[in-house]
Amino acid sequence: MNDLLQFCRNWFAHKMWRRWALRIACVWVVGWLGLQLAVSLIPLPEGIGKLPAISPQVADREGVPLRLLLTADEYFLQPVTLEECAPVFIQATLAAEDKRFWSHDGVDWMGVARAVKDMIANGRVVSGASTITQQLIKNVEPRSRTVRTKILESLQAKKLERQWTKTQILTAYLNRIDYGNLCRGAGTGAWYYFDKPLSDLSPAEAAFLAGLPNAPARFNPRKNFDRAKRRQLTILARMHRN
Repeated sequence: MNDLLQFCRNWFAHKMWRRWALRIACVWVVGWLGLQLAVSLIPLPEGIGKLPAISPQVADREGVPLRLLLTADEYFLQPVTLEECAPVFIQATLAAEDKRFWSHDGVDWMGVARAVKDMIANGRVVSGASTITQQLIKNVEPRSRTVRTKILESLQAKKLERQWTKTQILTAYLNRIDYGNLCRGAGTGAWYYFDKPLSDLSPAEAAFLAGLPNAPARFNPRKNFDRAKRRQLTILARMHRN
């Protein structure tokens, strides 16, 4: 009799477990299919494939550039290709903004989990989780910061990752992001702050420049050099760890 009761208990328990496992699997599959459908249907921001206006140049009689002029939108931009960037600058940028850039699909779920954990522990947002792809989307189509817009940016980032290569995404990011003092793009920032091309930056210079886009006004070295310097040291430490 006891054996029969034990058999019934085990059979019931296994049956309940199988039901819950099936339900969880169904929810996961439906959620995954819904995500794929949403990514396929959502449009990318208009202008994502267009480079912002480039600064006119003043050159001498031999064609050597002397200075850049402001664009109509009042910024300086001298675009670069990824091949023109020193490898150490790419390393510094990824250490500063998106260390899993080469492996994620537009959304860094490990970064999201870390940001949520930090927010719960501190009672406020203390770290972001936006990938370089998401930041590019945000730069092309600025929106108010809400949960809805964050979801839209995540879906658009995943779609962009399907249509563009990582090299295309990183190049577009480096030519659009704000480096402060009216400098748009990493190439412009390198000339403004160090009077040299990106290809010639030292590790310290690369870390300094890569730290500015996180908060261009807060880390503006013309006004807050100590903050910019601390940011540089943080990035150098990350580069060393990675």
